[in-house]
Amino acid sequence: MQHKLTFHEAVPVMDRLRAKAKSPGSRPWYELLQGADWSHGFQKFMEKTRIIDRKCDHYLEVVVDRAAGTVIHYCSEPLSQHRHH
Repeated sequence: MQHKLTFHEAVPVMDRLRAKAKSPGSRPWYELLQGADWSHGFQKFMEKTRIIDRKCDHYLEVVVDRAAGTVIHYCSEPLSQHRHH
C-alpha cells in the first residue's frame, strides 16, 4: 500500500519600489517609495506610499493596513512645513 502526502502553502509576496530623480551633482528632487513596509507599532506589514517632491514643495505619505484596507496614516502637505513623525 502506498501513501501520498501533498502539502500546499501560500507564501505572501511583499514587494517595494523605490525611485529617485535627480540632476547631476545635486540631491534628488523627486523620491518615491511604494510597497510593503514593516510597522513596529502594529507588528505587521503595511502598504506605504511616500512621495517627496522638492520642485513642487510637496510631501505625501499614506499608510494602509493591507489586511483591513483601512488608512492608518495620511499626510499631504507642503514639504517645507513637514516635520518627521
